[in-house]
Amino acid sequence: MLAAERRAHRGVGRAASGVAILLLMAVLAGCAARASPPTPAVGFDAPIRQALAAISGQTGVPLQAPSDNVENLDGGTPPGVPLGAWVRAERLAYTVAVGLCAPAAGWQQVVASQCDGSIASIVAGFRFGGTAYQSRATALASLARQEPSGPGVTVQLGAGLSALSWDGGVILDWHNGGWTFSVDTALCPIALGARTAKQMAATIAAAARAPGLPAGRGTLVFQAACGDSSSANTRVSWVRGVDVYWDSVMGYRPATALSLARAERVYP
Repeated sequence: MLAAERRAHRGVGRAASGVAILLLMAVLAGCAARASPPTPAVGFDAPIRQALAAISGQTGVPLQAPSDNVENLDGGTPPGVPLGAWVRAERLAYTVAVGLCAPAAGWQQVVASQCDGSIASIVAGFRFGGTAYQSRATALASLARQEPSGPGVTVQLGAGLSALSWDGGVILDWHNGGWTFSVDTALCPIALGARTAKQMAATIAAAARAPGLPAGRGTLVFQAACGDSSSANTRVSWVRGVDVYWDSVMGYRPATALSLARAERVYP
């Protein structure tokens, strides 16, 4: 009888130890889960995702796009006018336009949208795409921009950055890491152009200081004729392998173009 009681006590002890071990493992697993939360899947806004799905397999360029970035559109969308997306895919290039109004004829519309025909509808959106090159050298060469002839004048942009200025200050170029930035207001009246160029250069320099731009070599080119939003454009381009990716935004919105570049993700 005594031996049986001892065996029963040992069984209870082992069971209690097993429960304690299971509880400890559960606590440790919970701590690990809190310490390393799962990485959420990359999401794309609906027009962008539908546009990329429409051209998937139609181009040799690996697809990339801004992720969850339609909120960058200035002023949002008017009531009853949904966003649309249009695509053009070729063997070595693709372009996607997101906005309120269809671009030039010949594009495939992939998201239903109504267009009110106003210039405001066209400039509210943005474009992005990619192009494949034969080599990394030719991809890098495609980013090169010919500087004006003659020596430039050095001007300070603040935060330790300086730029070269030409033609009375309407053209400014500077470098920061692997990126080159250019402002060109040569089509503006000279006094207004110089003032606009300096203001936009300061805006771009400040926006570019935020982390997250694509690594490696890239360029930003801002051009304006000092008119309404349709007279200005920012194009951001960068090299990844032998491919060049880019985004383009109309209007005086270079910070939006940089934000789109930071949000670029591989699709799907």
